[in-house]
Amino acid sequence: MEHVPRGPSLIIGPYNYSLKLAFEPLCAAIAAGCPSLLLLSEGSRKAGEVMKRIVESTLDSRIVRIEMGGKNEGVAATSKPWGRGTLGLCVGSRPRQADALLGLAVVFTGSTKVGREVAIACAKTLSPVTLEVGPG
Repeated sequence: MEHVPRGPSLIIGPYNYSLKLAFEPLCAAIAAGCPSLLLLSEGSRKAGEVMKRIVESTLDSRIVRIEMGGKNEGVAATSKPWGRGTLGLCVGSRPRQADALLGLAVVFTGSTKVGREVAIACAKTLSPVTLEVGPG
């Protein structure tokens, strides 16, 4: 058995408890060897700025990138097919034949309404998605 990182991940964080709810899946992705784009809610801009400073001062930008955005940016990011080199992130040195077939792994925390849109967008590109949704 060979353990190979899944590939790039997109983590869409909520506006509330953004530090915990965004860094938890980010740490798991890094531990698994998956580069990540962390899309933080523009509703928590100050927390996002702190998180961005922490990440940029400790991690290589080819491994983790943080951006701020809202519903439109999150759904748009999940609507694209992804593969090796996606998001300008380093996925590893050994190409895999399956990379062209695999979608971006997506983790979404937020409202049910937006979660539904994210799930639909992921289904169109066969991207696996983990949803943690609440009211709304």
